[in-house]
Amino acid sequence: MAKLVQEEKKEIERLASLFPQKLTVTVTRSEDGGFVAQLIDFPRCYTQGDHFTELMANINDAIYTYFEIPEEYRVHMPEYSASMQIAEFCGLLPKVKSKTDLTLESFREAVNS
Repeated sequence: MAKLVQEEKKEIERLASLFPQKLTVTVTRSEDGGFVAQLIDFPRCYTQGDHFTELMANINDAIYTYFEIPEEYRVHMPEYSASMQIAEFCGLLPKVKSKTDLTLESFREAVNS
């Protein structure tokens, strides 16, 4: 991966500043056994995944798409990670409610180097 120039670092920081610290989602089971997530903070923003890992990747992809993050910058963007409540709902732990918050991870090292 090529080293980022100062202008790219600034643009990455600007784009990342658009992300809210917490993202509220509602996760429900789909008819085929997967999961559907509605991103409450963003009107008409839905995604799905057949399993937990795919759902989390698709939630992050939905946010990148919403903010029109260029493909080459996505690797440097923050990512939302699931709370224990989402993991519980998706069957990884005992079951709980379907609505919870995702928290924002810190920037990747490449932005700060």
